[in-house]
Amino acid sequence: MSESAFTVLGVAGAAYLAYLAWQAFRAPAGTLEETGASSTGVGGLLLFFLAFLPQFVALEAGPVALQIVWFGLCFIVATVLTFGTVALLAGAIGNLLRRSARAQSYLNRLCGIVFAGLAVRLLTSAR
Repeated sequence: MSESAFTVLGVAGAAYLAYLAWQAFRAPAGTLEETGASSTGVGGLLLFFLAFLPQFVALEAGPVALQIVWFGLCFIVATVLTFGTVALLAGAIGNLLRRSARAQSYLNRLCGIVFAGLAVRLLTSAR
């Protein structure tokens, strides 16, 4: 992958992560039933992977596509393990979070901070 293509992909990814951060900061603080929250779907997940994973690619470590696939698989395994654990605890925690506008506000801010941090990391990563 050329250096200019990597730069364009990094800037586009950072812009998308900054957009996600902005959306998280602007998200309403009502309960999930009130806000009508929905998932981003497969397209949003693919954009997330394209924005997030390239910052971990080392050009000298081999084929970029293979590295991204490997990182994607690792991310999926970690996600299944993490969300499997959360699902075991979701009954008690889920009811509390769904009913609490305050908890939703904190979670939105936390997501915004994480996305903004990833965007800054992506923009400042040297190649």
